[in-house]
Amino acid sequence: MKCQWLVACLCVVGGTSVAAAQETDGFAELSPASLDWELSETTDDSFDVDQAILRDGRRPRLQDPFKTGTSFGLRAGFLKNQGADNGTWLGGIQVRTFLMDLFAIEAAVSYHQSSFEDGDALVATIAAEAGLLIFPIPSLTQIRPYAILGVGAYLTSATYSDSLNAVNSGTSAQAGEFIGVGAMFKLGPSMSLNSDIRYLFLKGETVSPASGVNVDLDGRAIQFTIGLNFGY
Repeated sequence: MKCQWLVACLCVVGGTSVAAAQETDGFAELSPASLDWELSETTDDSFDVDQAILRDGRRPRLQDPFKTGTSFGLRAGFLKNQGADNGTWLGGIQVRTFLMDLFAIEAAVSYHQSSFEDGDALVATIAAEAGLLIFPIPSLTQIRPYAILGVGAYLTSATYSDSLNAVNSGTSAQAGEFIGVGAMFKLGPSMSLNSDIRYLFLKGETVSPASGVNVDLDGRAIQFTIGLNFGY
């Protein structure tokens, strides 16, 4: 009788050991080595590093948000013509596209209005500009300085009053150039901010009121610009 109980106990223990061994073999197939994946080769721009499970302890190679793609943005700024009474605010839209890590192009349309001769001349300007952005250093951080140079077409509408009432109001167009420096700042996975200062080379125009004294509406200007960009 004792022998029968002993045989039964050995069978139970043996069966349990076999089951445990089978489960262990099943989990062995899912070893860390077999689950290893090369994070540095990912091409998904939306990859969230903070949520990644780095099973082998390695850091992935981050995708830079400022070296590829196209962004659409809103711009605002402050402009002061050299011959104007005061500075003026401007607003518009812009599109930026990276050609490669160190170069991008920009197209923008903006509007501003300046006064001359104590408000007797009011000049409204629609500016259509295209520029080349040059990033002097590779994309290493979330802040990228740049230089910009470009050309523009400027449509101006001038209205005269009081001392310049004898001058006919009218609309004219001219070409100009600009240069500047600035920086881009990352705000999120697909959003950035840019800020720069530019100098505009514009000839402006000279008007001759009834007094016979020429009035120079100098178009040269210093412009501060801020843009909020959304990538797509």
